Amino acid sequence: MFKKLSFLFAILFIAFSACKDTEKNDGEELEDYRPTEVQKSGEMNAEYIESSDTDTSDGKADPGSEATNSININSGTYIKESASAANDCNVLDIDLSASKEICLVEGEIYANVRYQKDGEKINVFYDSVSSKTSRKDIPWNKFDQNKPIAVITSSGNNQISLDWQGFSINQETAVDYALLGKKNLEATYNKN
Repeated sequence: MFKKLSFLFAILFIAFSACKDTEKNDGEELEDYRPTEVQKSGEMNAEYIESSDTDTSDGKADPGSEATNSININSGTYIKESASAANDCNVLDIDLSASKEICLVEGEIYANVRYQKDGEKINVFYDSVSSKTSRKDIPWNKFDQNKPIAVITSSGNNQISLDWQGFSINQETAVDYALLGKKNLEATYNKN
């Protein structure tokens, strides 16, 4: 009986020691996050200090590390990376205080959207149909205006990526219209 109890205490001691080491390591990881500047708008601009575990052999940060996701997305004009020329279907004009027009299908379908910051990303919400839209067969007045149709994240170096979510009706994906805009809008954009 004494041997069983001694063995049990030894196992518990090892388990608690491992937990202490984990807590210690978690605290060390937090030291890598250091705020660098408070902008005039009152938002905090944070920069991650690269540690040896995020370095790769070429000296760049590991793409899966938090360092690549900590960059603020600013308002302004962004041009699609693959575009040969800037036109209204290759540009995102991000303004967090006003609705802006986006091109879903060049020459046919345009929508007014609003951009809303959500932590490190920007959600894009459908606002209304644009007067440029020639397609009247789409049920614009039924599309949800409170569920994002796209999400914008930072790719670093003044680049953003748009991930198309699609239109929805009553919080459910509008299957017939969900892909409108995916082909044209889902891309990487560079700040102009």
